[in-house]
Amino acid sequence: MFTTFILFATANPASIFDASLAAHARVRRMDVSISIETKVNKDDVVSSARLQFIRPDRLQLTVQEPQQKGQAASNRTYDLSGNTFTALDLAAGEYAQRNFPFPSQLGLADRLTAALGNPGDAVGVILSDRLLTAFLSNYRNLRDFKQSMKPGAIELRRTYRNTSAIFDFGSSDHLLRLVRLQGPGSRLVWNFHYNGEALTLATPKTRALRKVESLTARAAPPRYLSPEARSLATRSERAYANLRSTVCRYLGPDGSGTFWVRDGSYRQDQGQNSWSYSSRQLTARIGDVTYSGNLRQSKIAAALNRVGGSVQTMVLQMLQGRNPMGTLLVPESTVRLAGQLVTEGAPCGILEIKSKGITLSVIVRKSDGMILSTRSAILGRRGEVALREETTYRYDSVNRGVGGQLLSVSAAGARPFPR
Repeated sequence: MFTTFILFATANPASIFDASLAAHARVRRMDVSISIETKVNKDDVVSSARLQFIRPDRLQLTVQEPQQKGQAASNRTYDLSGNTFTALDLAAGEYAQRNFPFPSQLGLADRLTAALGNPGDAVGVILSDRLLTAFLSNYRNLRDFKQSMKPGAIELRRTYRNTSAIFDFGSSDHLLRLVRLQGPGSRLVWNFHYNGEALTLATPKTRALRKVESLTARAAPPRYLSPEARSLATRSERAYANLRSTVCRYLGPDGSGTFWVRDGSYRQDQGQNSWSYSSRQLTARIGDVTYSGNLRQSKIAAALNRVGGSVQTMVLQMLQGRNPMGTLLVPESTVRLAGQLVTEGAPCGILEIKSKGITLSVIVRKSDGMILSTRSAILGRRGEVALREETTYRYDSVNRGVGGQLLSVSAAGARPFPR
């Protein structure tokens, strides 16, 4: 039995704020994850970001925003290297790049603002001592804060009439951890999680992307024709977001097989070919030949393709960090509940997803949101069906654990993957 003692005291926050300012001023390189939540009246907006920088002139900022306020989900990366600024939108398959004549003394925050526009206050206060000082100065000299100790953090809390302000600082490193400001009909929350120093920042890869003058504006999200359609699609997206392990048999245009997934480890068997991936180690048995090598997940599909192997579509989506249902719910599509049926004793719903040039029919198991079938009809210029494809999935287990021995392809006698 553990008992936690929290000590409250009236505190002058100036010394705590000053210690945090000094700690941030000493930082030369950083890797921090930021979650942001704002509410004004009844509108909630959430986003997350990962900021990595090495002063004086190297920075990467990845910003993810879910579908909200009439706009589709977004995942964009902004890279600043010296005077070169690159903006990438992997979902849209495009990038923009410009060179700026930055003065050598210009700070990272000002460089990013000049290239991108305002990156948001939560990013700005981490990048700029000036912006952090200006922000905290609104609270530094107020004397009616309550101070308390939390695991690994010092909390300052102030309540005045119908407003409140909460700040958390690291108890040992003094870095800003949390800002929560609340008033009538409004709320602002910033959470900062420090991942350690950003030691190296890779140059963004743009070879597979289309170069544009500026990134395309975010498209409208899918339009649901009924609450039932939205509920089933959301349940399925959540199911794959929370998927930790599964054993699944599939049948599709390229053949049949089985794949296993467990906490970032993968295996796929199809015909005479098998491959497994765990802890950056890819091993593949293609016919009578075995290959093995240390590879990043982003390189798996290309490595297997060079030796005659393949990655099943749903497995590839998971390897790339994409949600299998989310990839079907493309921007500006319409989604309706087209029917219901029972498959192998399980009640299911049929989602029809229509977008420009393609219609998808997706059978989703109601009990857990897993996809049992996808059928696509690609339309020709006159609206005729030019191509039909169907893939079915049967799950032997979902989040019930997968034996480690099933996930490994033996590397005995393996040769390196060709480059």
